Amino acid sequence: MKDKILVLTDFSNNAYDAAFFACQLAQQKSYKIHLLHYYTVKSSRFDEEEDAPEHKHPMLLKADLLIIEMYGKLEAAFPDIKISISCKRGLLEEKLSNELKNGEYKFIVMGLKGESQHQSLLWGSTTAMITEKSDVPVWVIPSGRDTYKQGKIGLLTNFKAEELTTLRKFTQLNGKIDNLELIHVIQSSEEEKDTLNRLETWMVNFKDWEDIKSVNPIIGCTEEDTESTVPEVINTLVFQQGIEGLIITKTRRSFFRRLFEKSISKTLSNQLIVPTFFDK
Repeated sequence: MKDKILVLTDFSNNAYDAAFFACQLAQQKSYKIHLLHYYTVKSSRFDEEEDAPEHKHPMLLKADLLIIEMYGKLEAAFPDIKISISCKRGLLEEKLSNELKNGEYKFIVMGLKGESQHQSLLWGSTTAMITEKSDVPVWVIPSGRDTYKQGKIGLLTNFKAEELTTLRKFTQLNGKIDNLELIHVIQSSEEEKDTLNRLETWMVNFKDWEDIKSVNPIIGCTEEDTESTVPEVINTLVFQQGIEGLIITKTRRSFFRRLFEKSISKTLSNQLIVPTFFDK
């Protein structure tokens, strides 16, 4: 039975934010939490200036202590949630699929940036690999976004039936949405009137959904600033409209990744600014 959230951690600040985000969801939906770390060179040994606690087992690795410390913080903040922990050997990209085979996880939660702080672009190799290959949905949590909010959620739309499937899955996994913002980006302001008509027609599909209180159309345009890319327009809309989370469908997530990769020179705007849910 799927009743757990898998939280991938590297013990960075971003990973702690993601874990707190996951615990809030678990608290609302009565899920369990499993913290998982795959040893790296850095997490396998203590730094030269650090000494392994003498009273610990000599084979204890640095990550073993860090995950216990992380567990303690989460347990203190969320005493009613059942939390399990594990550190495993092997490469994440090779072992994750086996971890998911048991079918006990609802979805994965991970931080946007990890220990490689010099990597300022959105799509680090780990993030891209997990969102592309995971057999369950993935929440990607930016730094500082440790609170789950469902008041205003954005859905990137291209008027496809799979968006309805993803949205139903999202509400089943995460709960009701107060305000759903349908986001569509156009290349020319001349398209705005026709696009708005399409959005308003598409909104009929959400009529009488008990899990969604209201639906609003939002249109962004790249024409106004030739330097703006689609991701930048999306982030601007998210900021301006106060959107608290994004939903990306299965087919749109590959498109979303490619868009960000095309703008590798614009590091600041190429980062997600709200938690984002990637469907499997």
